[in-house]
Amino acid sequence: MKLIDQLLRRATPQRLVSDATRWLQRHGLTQIEADETRMEVRGQRPDGTRISTNLTRLWGEWRVAPRRERDSRLERFLGELMSPALTAPRGYAAVRPHLLPVVRTLEDVEAARLSVARLADGADFAMAYRSWVGDLVIALVVDTPESMLPVQQSQLDGWGEGWDDALKDAMDNLRGLPAQVRWVALAPGLWRAEYGDSYDSSRLLLPELIQRAPAGQPVAMVPFRDALLVTSAADEQGLDAMLAWAVGGLDGTGR
Repeated sequence: MKLIDQLLRRATPQRLVSDATRWLQRHGLTQIEADETRMEVRGQRPDGTRISTNLTRLWGEWRVAPRRERDSRLERFLGELMSPALTAPRGYAAVRPHLLPVVRTLEDVEAARLSVARLADGADFAMAYRSWVGDLVIALVVDTPESMLPVQQSQLDGWGEGWDDALKDAMDNLRGLPAQVRWVALAPGLWRAEYGDSYDSSRLLLPELIQRAPAGQPVAMVPFRDALLVTSAADEQGLDAMLAWAVGGLDGTGR
């Protein structure tokens, strides 16, 4: 069966770990160790620092992605968690044009901390964030062509930049992103916004954009990072469809 899976390039945990291992090798890492049972990979950078990550959070979306998209999803995941830029000293002036806000859960914040806790011996990782509503938080990332890197609180402190000012700059950058949105009808009275980037959930922070949706009295929902749903508060059928679509997609994404 394993041979058949390899020949057909089926999405299996073993293949995900194998693909991640090859990615690390291509990026110059050595002493790579892979644990297929726990879906973990570890390695050492040329500068001697160690990295370790668990692929379980990626597995949900990777296994259902079209085969042609698997490599890009793996690249984004590993790049986000393991890029040297996480610890590289950069001035705020260089970072500011690439700063963007993201909506995450407290679980996401803790998972990120655990995933990169072993970037270097004794390293500590604390994502810069503020509570928003419920278990949702607003965090900051530095968006680069290679990856989306979470901003650490220690980086903000090192830049001498306060949270409020950094968030304002990030929000301005979000408003400045190309807004070539396409509203796709998922069901009568229910639409999904397609911006073509990774910041669909972030646009919950811009209610003026939600007001431009096809629905009057709009109610917005972001069940996943790349899904912004909108219906009308006066449309019971649309609200039911929104909930059904979100619940139905739980098995198809890990984020």
